[in-house]
Amino acid sequence: MRKALSALLLISLVGCVGRQINKPVPSETWSLEERDEVRLEVVEALLERQRYDLALRAIAELRGDGLNDIKLDLYQAEALTGQGLYGESVDLLKRLGPRGGTERQKLLGLAYFGQKNLEASAQSFKRAARQAERSEKPDLLNNLGFALAAASEHEDAIAAYTKALALDPSLSRARNNMGFSLAALGRDQEAHAAFKAAAQGAGIVGKQAQAEAWYNLGVARRIREDDTGAREAWVGALDMNPDHAQARAALDTLTAAEENP
Repeated sequence: MRKALSALLLISLVGCVGRQINKPVPSETWSLEERDEVRLEVVEALLERQRYDLALRAIAELRGDGLNDIKLDLYQAEALTGQGLYGESVDLLKRLGPRGGTERQKLLGLAYFGQKNLEASAQSFKRAARQAERSEKPDLLNNLGFALAAASEHEDAIAAYTKALALDPSLSRARNNMGFSLAALGRDQEAHAAFKAAAQGAGIVGKQAQAEAWYNLGVARRIREDDTGAREAWVGALDMNPDHAQARAALDTLTAAEENP
């Protein structure tokens, strides 16, 4: 981002010099290709900050200047998905055909997931994951696992998370996601261990990590409609950390639902 902003500042200064003396020095001017590359870096920085509205405006300006680039197409699809415009994102990505490779499949998976088209989402992530296995991209395997879990294909989801963690053992979100799939299959002891390891991987230690593990196990049990088990887990979280606000709120909500069915 600093590189992009510095480059934009330089462009602005060069423009000012040109206007003042009406005779820009060749070594101080930028080619159109260089300017476009800097503007693409600005779009990327906006996407990283989740400023999808500003990213779309910047992309529209680049389109207006005649830029037609596969990177810009992928950035636009990401911004559309971030804005919840899933249908527009899918349409754009379909028009790209085979161009875009792994990133296109990943973005299709996310857009389909936003549309709640879980089968298409899982298929897109599977195609991306096949490429990810060759290029060693654990984040794509984690996305695949998430899509499979959403379609209740938990065994396959666990396999995807396992591959992701083999490539990057520090990927805590994959370990945490695995915990939910394990719990969905009734493998609560393994799920608790996965949740605890994920918390520790995120820098949470001691009783705090135990509390996070119990809290997540409670959420997982609630998802499978095991209210008794959820209550036990959330009580366990509060035993480890009496100030765990999420566990307290979840327990209060469950109690209220039981008292007012």
